[in-house]
Amino acid sequence: MIMANAATAALAFLFIFASIAHAQSIEPPPLYSNHTLSLRLSMPDGALPPDSIIYVNYADEHGIGYSTAIVAKQSGEAALYTNSEVKWLSLSYDDISTPAVDGAWSGEITGGGRVAIMLQPVSQVAGTVISESGQNPAGAQVELHCSSGTVHSANVSGTGAFSFGSVPSGECIISAGSRGEFAQQNVNLSHGSFSTVQLTLRKPRDYSYAILAALAVVILGAWLFFSRKKKEPEAKKQPGAKRKLVASSPQTPTARQKDLLATLDTKEKGIVEYLMHHHPSSVKVPKMRRDLLMPKTSLTRTLQALERKQFLKIEKLGARQYVKLHEFFLKQ
Repeated sequence: MIMANAATAALAFLFIFASIAHAQSIEPPPLYSNHTLSLRLSMPDGALPPDSIIYVNYADEHGIGYSTAIVAKQSGEAALYTNSEVKWLSLSYDDISTPAVDGAWSGEITGGGRVAIMLQPVSQVAGTVISESGQNPAGAQVELHCSSGTVHSANVSGTGAFSFGSVPSGECIISAGSRGEFAQQNVNLSHGSFSTVQLTLRKPRDYSYAILAALAVVILGAWLFFSRKKKEPEAKKQPGAKRKLVASSPQTPTARQKDLLATLDTKEKGIVEYLMHHHPSSVKVPKMRRDLLMPKTSLTRTLQALERKQFLKIEKLGARQYVKLHEFFLKQ
């Protein structure tokens, strides 16, 4: 009877101890543990919420790996009980309100004792790869490049599926390639999110013919332009030479011309008399503007008005403009 009572008391003690241990971590620390690693865990936006579950993978000084889980208490405080000193540690935090793991960290542990660790926001992305040409995408290489600078790669399965876990949150580019076909897509990953994408492999578009055709059009256009300049009719070049060689013979106004001049305002009359002085030569518009000291806009409007009234004619030779008396006015 005494032995039975002793056994019952021992079982009760072990049950109470196990309950206390379970309150501290999901896996109760071994009774023979002689190392304790104290952790202060946080995310960039602050400490982890109380009672957060942290999944742990670690390796000891002998290179032996272990897996367990611990619970972060107030202010992210947590403890890892081990049989030997921890040399390498990997942590992941999963908020049950989000569809994927929210934070992760891995690295070497030096010094032991007490360590402060900030978990980095992560997410998960998965998807499928299909081929526009109908090829089986099995074995296609998929790469994930994120703004943080990290790069992940994987090969798709026989069904074209792939997945990346614990990917740093932020802007990323996911690409795939197989047998000369490629696909690329931008994804924005927020921490704790589970994103799905579908990549369609296509052969790159060949723009070489379009580029060559555009280049040919430019070359042909340039050749036609310069050829036209070289073959400009001599008749267009000679009048300018004539105007320079022909001596001016000022036009004396007839009685009828004086009557017509009387209908003009001072500015218009000055322009017609200027042309009569240079008759029969044509006058360049810039020279007229300098000689008469008239603004460009004002001179242009006045010349157009006089042309409508048939006092003068405006001729264009290339980019230059010449003005001379109109035949209608000369016949008066």
